[in-house]
Amino acid sequence: MKAKVSKVMIWPVRKLNLGNYETIDLSVGVEATFEKPVAFGSKDIEETLTECRKIAKGEMGVQIEPYKKMLNNAKGVRK
Repeated sequence: MKAKVSKVMIWPVRKLNLGNYETIDLSVGVEATFEKPVAFGSKDIEETLTECRKIAKGEMGVQIEPYKKMLNNAKGVRK
């Protein structure tokens, strides 16, 4: 029996150092459900994962926006 997949979920989490002992956690949850189960490792799953990653990357960018100035300052301290 070959495995079938009905739902794909990704939940990336990133912890960023803002300097001066401050950190932030960025997290995104993306879930995609297929109308009919598809074969494990199929092209449909790969395409869905690619799209979920794009969504997660965009959302992380939105979440990090208010902290960009602090991140740049923290990077300057490390140099």
